[in-house]
Order: sequence, then C-alpha cells, then structure tokens
Amino acid sequence: MSKEIIEAIKDVQFRKRITVIKLARMIGKSPSSIYKVFESESISVNMLFQISKALGVNFFKLFNPLEETKASNSDSLNYKEENLQLKSQITALEQEIKYLKEINSLLSAKANLTS
Repeated sequence: MSKEIIEAIKDVQFRKRITVIKLARMIGKSPSSIYKVFESESISVNMLFQISKALGVNFFKLFNPLEETKASNSDSLNYKEENLQLKSQITALEQEIKYLKEINSLLSAKANLTS
C-alpha cells in the first residue's frame, strides 16, 4: 500500500508542478530525504502527514489498515483528479469574487458621482 501512496504523492507533485526541492523546503526537509521516500517502499506517518499538508491532499485516505484489499489505481486517480478539479473551481470562484467586488466598487463610485 505504501508504494501506491508514494506514487500518488509523485503524481500530485508532478501535476502541481512542485519540484522535489520545493517540496522539501515546504516541509523543512532536505531534497535527499524526499528522494529516499520516493525510492523506498514505505513512508513514515509523520512524513506522510507533512507531505499531505504541503500538497493539500489527504493521502491517508488511500491507506486503510483494516481493509485487506488494496485500493485500485483508478480509485486513487479519480480521487486526485476530483481534488484537482475542485481546487481549480475554487480558484476560478475566488477570481470571480474579486471581479465582482471590483465591479461593485466601480458602481458605488459612479453612484456617488451622479448624486
């Protein structure tokens, strides 16, 4: 299971265009420690927590010690794709809010000029 989690981390890191060096800085580790995780077949809970927090993805959802069957890669990809889509939608909505506030400000200024 750890191998799948590590692959999911690499995938999210790639999709978000975050280098190993940047990821290492985000969690206060050396790039070599990130490379060691990527090359190993296991990851510590602490490291997984730090990476999850830095990348904004709950990788713990990919691991269920009570389940004997492994999550399929397609389930992992669906989760990651949905997460990325939602983040993209949030960014678009935040930009829309910004534009609406600017329009509101301009309309208020125009109303003050005409009164």
